[in-house]
Amino acid sequence: MKLNFQETIKNKTDRELEIISKDYVFYSEEERLIALSELEIRNSITEESLKRKKEIEVSIGIPTITEQALEAVKSTKRIYSMNAIWVGTLLGGPLVAGYLISNNFKVFNEISKSKKTWIYTIIATIIIFCGIFLISDDVEIPNQIIPLVYTAIAYFLVKQFQGKNISAYIALGGKTFGWMRIIGISLIGFAITFIFVVLLYILI
Repeated sequence: MKLNFQETIKNKTDRELEIISKDYVFYSEEERLIALSELEIRNSITEESLKRKKEIEVSIGIPTITEQALEAVKSTKRIYSMNAIWVGTLLGGPLVAGYLISNNFKVFNEISKSKKTWIYTIIATIIIFCGIFLISDDVEIPNQIIPLVYTAIAYFLVKQFQGKNISAYIALGGKTFGWMRIIGISLIGFAITFIFVVLLYILI
């Protein structure tokens, strides 16, 4: 059914495709999306139609394919998924978050963002642990709160700045790193963070 519709749609004029893309009664979301995609292939899609296409993609759960994701898939390089970054950050600390996020930016050929990630990570790590040492002994904070807070912040930032690329990359068949690697990096990151905290404690 889908293949037949795709073949039929190729014989339609641009005007007919526009009409199909707006017809909510006789055509499904998938069929209207196919019509809009055909217009995009022909370079005949308007800004209004392009907006409609993106809305349909979101409504049926299709990620927007980005240029960075396409190039990354061609390079066959692996990335870290958002769940992997969440787990890695929670287990290994903010330095692990910086490493995983920076690696993804490299794969997506966003080198400047990769470098900035490390700068922000180091600054954030210093602020977090200096802040912990400066908290008065009278203030009782559960041990789990601080890791959960910076993990949630890291996850939000990944979703904000890499979410579309990660979703598109996976949808295109791109590979992600396995959990054994994530756990290994987390343990190394935890050890480095521990040493960093000890040195910070001595200096303070």
